[in-house]
Amino acid sequence: MRLSQMQETVAEATVKWGEHTIAFGYHPAKVTPASLDAMLDQAEDEDVNVLSDALLPLLASWEITDDEDVPLPITADTLRTLPFALLASFMASIQEGMLPPDERASAGTSPRRGPSDKRRRGTG
Repeated sequence: MRLSQMQETVAEATVKWGEHTIAFGYHPAKVTPASLDAMLDQAEDEDVNVLSDALLPLLASWEITDDEDVPLPITADTLRTLPFALLASFMASIQEGMLPPDERASAGTSPRRGPSDKRRRGTG
């Protein structure tokens, strides 16, 4: 199988926003050690766009529209206008999808995290 084929695979997920459920598609094979490393570096630099920048290459589709029910494009500009809590919900759902199936049910929508002080740079 070609890497490009793997990266085009789309998984479906949902997030809750108030009383609404938002369906979205994402590319699970684009969550890589390199993409996670870049996200950690951006977070360490206190870049407020860390979630929108991390989500942009991962999101394939969503059911978010403007006031005229026209689907909003998945762009950096659009992501930066969405509530931070919604972006965090997307990321948590994607992270939950990375768990083995038997761990997903007990995870809820909380992201699975390792010890925050023992990062990849060997500080622990």
